Amino acid sequence: MQSALTSRRGVARSAVTAMLALAAGRAAAQLAPPNAAQDQDLPRLPDGLEVVAKLQQPPGNVAVTPEGRIILSQHQYWNPTYRVMELTSGGRLLPFPNEDWSLPPSSATDPGLVAVLGLRSDPDGIVWMLDNAQQGGRLAGMPKLLGWDTRQDRMHALIALPPPATVEDSFLNDLAIDAQRGTIVISDPAGGGNAALVVVDLRTRQARRVLQGHASVTPQEIPLTIDGQVIIGQVGGRMRNRFVGVDAITIDPGQEHVYFGSLNGRTTWRVPAAALADPDLGGDALARQIERYAERPPSDGQTIDGAGNLYVTDIGNHAIGVATPNGYRILFQDDTALSWPDGFSAGPDNDIYVTVNRLHESPVLSPARSASGGGGATDQPRAPTWLLRFKALAPIPVGR
Repeated sequence: MQSALTSRRGVARSAVTAMLALAAGRAAAQLAPPNAAQDQDLPRLPDGLEVVAKLQQPPGNVAVTPEGRIILSQHQYWNPTYRVMELTSGGRLLPFPNEDWSLPPSSATDPGLVAVLGLRSDPDGIVWMLDNAQQGGRLAGMPKLLGWDTRQDRMHALIALPPPATVEDSFLNDLAIDAQRGTIVISDPAGGGNAALVVVDLRTRQARRVLQGHASVTPQEIPLTIDGQVIIGQVGGRMRNRFVGVDAITIDPGQEHVYFGSLNGRTTWRVPAAALADPDLGGDALARQIERYAERPPSDGQTIDGAGNLYVTDIGNHAIGVATPNGYRILFQDDTALSWPDGFSAGPDNDIYVTVNRLHESPVLSPARSASGGGGATDQPRAPTWLLRFKALAPIPVGR
């Protein structure tokens, strides 16, 4: 049986490899930084916002390594072939870390990733990929963290995330790396009322579920509205209002606080990173250390610089904004170029990279596409998706 599975996996991968080779020339043209004189899809961008690449397959999040390598998760709502890709300096997309790991596993013992959204690079060039293992609205395997050493091109760590750290409806979304204490903190919106954070000790490779059901991680009943339409989603096999709990998460450059908040919410909270890393701190004691940091619109991605500027993807306003305890303001706004901005990553030269994926048009969130039998490889957004970048307002470390 194992040899048969391996054989089928090899045949499938050979076919995909052949298709990738045939598309390589087109991919290079599509992913190279567009030329305004040649690319009719290139939007007129607000001053200070720059196109890095036009992406045929909608991205999830982005991670930039200290050496400037750009790694993109491929958003599972758009049914990608590969789960994670690298955007090369020549403008090509290649499976990351390799083809075996970037495709879903054929069995529990095979390498592979089921579904990846969250990914980050640490200061040592380890890219951590969070496999939420969700497929068709339910878990299709064990959620896990894969750490890949980009300098040595080898696996650094593979950490399983079993219960009780995860629950039946876990949807592990994003992560923040506390390199000082050797922990990774994961956001899990789960079913809403049971949303939580998951703290992974990289030394012991043990995971703990904390703050489950706390007001800082559960969603508010604030509908997400884009272009005047309330965004709904598939819940229990039907399209209905969907309120998402803790989603975006980040850690400040000094690694003092972890910042997090619900997608369907207007507040970003913070908690001392040292408190999260303490396995002996009880739930009530941890909850007492949470504080409100800033108000902002519903958001799918956040990062923070050394001056405390919290950058947020302002989904409903087609914008990127910045929030501080003193208020919120929009930095960039564009109906075309910022149609569902998703994830951030800081790169060299104080650049902040942001993915744009038009997620509201996906079969999972679009009633029209769902009713017409959405799903499958033919589902594509109605317009191009993008990787953009802009300069941070204050110093920000690579990978943040």
